[in-house]
Amino acid sequence: MLRTTATVLAAWALAAIAPAWQASSVILPVTALVQDEEPKVDSSKVRYGKLADVDLAKDKIGVVNSKKVYLEIPAYKTIVKDKIEKGSARYIQLMEEATAVYRSTLEKVAQDKSIKLIVETGGVSGVKTSELTDAIIEAL
Repeated sequence: MLRTTATVLAAWALAAIAPAWQASSVILPVTALVQDEEPKVDSSKVRYGKLADVDLAKDKIGVVNSKKVYLEIPAYKTIVKDKIEKGSARYIQLMEEATAVYRSTLEKVAQDKSIKLIVETGGVSGVKTSELTDAIIEAL
């Protein structure tokens, strides 16, 4: 939920009624919007940890761009480089390997940084998060 301050409302009202030539010369202080957002996590985007075991107000939450991480995993690089057909036995084998590396690396970084939950970028709002993508790539 967003609350807009009185200053912002006054600026909007003046801009709406002032002629175009005057609007550009009206300078009003505009204070920042205050965002009172309830913590939300898209459970389909949880990559590490269990949402039910996390206190969003107290526990550390991390975010990851999984695509960037996968592009740095050797098994996935092989899929891309060799243009291995999706669904083939080789593709399945390499994806299983890449996913195992991905999951174990997420777990290692989470433990090292005392992170309880890692969510895909864009899958969490209303809570402070730590960007972990670079740290996870480094840990590969």
